[in-house]
Amino acid sequence: MTDASNNGVDQPPNTSCTLIADPGNRTTLRQWADLLAMSERSLARLVENTTGLTFGRWRQQLHLMIALSQLAEGKSVQNVTGNLGYDSVNAFITMVKKALGKSPTQYFSSIR
Repeated sequence: MTDASNNGVDQPPNTSCTLIADPGNRTTLRQWADLLAMSERSLARLVENTTGLTFGRWRQQLHLMIALSQLAEGKSVQNVTGNLGYDSVNAFITMVKKALGKSPTQYFSSIR
């Protein structure tokens, strides 16, 4: 991946920017580590030291923030599910329920 701001010199992908731009990206921690030319364990420690969360938990929190934003904009649960790369609406709703204690519909009803 070439970074134009660095005079065409190749730069490793920025994991967080990539996942924010494409939240449906399912690249694993091991795959990110390979792309960044570091061990999976080193990347896991770096993510946890930087965010206070494991990579999986960080990605879930990112998905939750993006989902709530998209749902608040009026996008359908089905659309958000697809945008985030979930295999099914049920899997997405389960993630939201585990994080918020409510389904997306119940959550938005409770804050209105």
